Amino acid sequence: ESSVLSAIKEFAVRIQDIRGRSDTVAQLRRRQEVTVRDLALTISRYNELHPFQVVIPADTNADHGRKDKSSAEFSVNNCERRKVLYFLAHECVPSPDAVAAAVVHYRQKFDNDDDSESHRHEEEHLRGQPHLEFRNACRQLRFATTPLYEDVFPHLLAQDAGKGIHFLVALREDIMLLLQLQSKEEKMQNHNSKILLQSHSKQLKQLDRYLRNLLQSTWFTPGMLEIQPITYERTPAAVIEMIARQEAVHPMKSLSDFKSRLQPEFGRRVFGLFHPLLPNQPLVVLYASLQPSMPASMEEISTQTFTTPNKSSGLVATFYS
Repeated sequence: ESSVLSAIKEFAVRIQDIRGRSDTVAQLRRRQEVTVRDLALTISRYNELHPFQVVIPADTNADHGRKDKSSAEFSVNNCERRKVLYFLAHECVPSPDAVAAAVVHYRQKFDNDDDSESHRHEEEHLRGQPHLEFRNACRQLRFATTPLYEDVFPHLLAQDAGKGIHFLVALREDIMLLLQLQSKEEKMQNHNSKILLQSHSKQLKQLDRYLRNLLQSTWFTPGMLEIQPITYERTPAAVIEMIARQEAVHPMKSLSDFKSRLQPEFGRRVFGLFHPLLPNQPLVVLYASLQPSMPASMEEISTQTFTTPNKSSGLVATFYS
């Protein structure tokens, strides 16, 4: 078992233990911050774990001497990343027994038809006495119905936003990949195995929805993103290499091919949309070309030598991938 998975399990146990205490919010916050501080360094090593791999049987295609991924049965290897995702998606979700117990506890205290008991609570309220039992019962019910990871992720981000964002982005990327692989795997399995995989996928989708909402609503709002020009002189080489490698619509034939797209003197410009906590990972890449007229092909854009000595020279702005 990897140190990353061990650390997440330990953190989940501590969160569960904290939830079971009747501490004040300030005490909970202090304890959780200490826990996250110890965990952050370990979680930041998630990307060092081996990625997912498709496991294909030894049967090979006779004509080509290679494995046929489209027809052969296959499965996704049980790597450490998959174990981390499964633990979060399956072991950190509300327990039906815990939810039932919390509901019973709540009803026993507040669904009492005893008039004297109701009168006593009303008198306490009028005297300004805090309803500690009411607050604790509501708190336990909320904790029982809230996945543990909804406590893990926000506190991780609060402790170390940079490492937390990297971890959550990588985690969601792996969830989406695993869901795609499991969808293919389901088609190859028997009925019982298919039901099990569908159950796994359902839990993973719930985890993915939470991560997506957390990132979109708080950390990837439009106001936090920055548009930066990509230039051969100032942009880090690692960013240029990443952009060139990930271009799929019009693949780069060579470094000089990409460099030709970074020639503002010929009206060609490239822009990247960045998050301040992910300075070397462009979220969106936009290619633009200023032309005297509408280009008919990509070749016309890449070979255009139309110069733009002033802002009024370009008549058409062409955006392409």
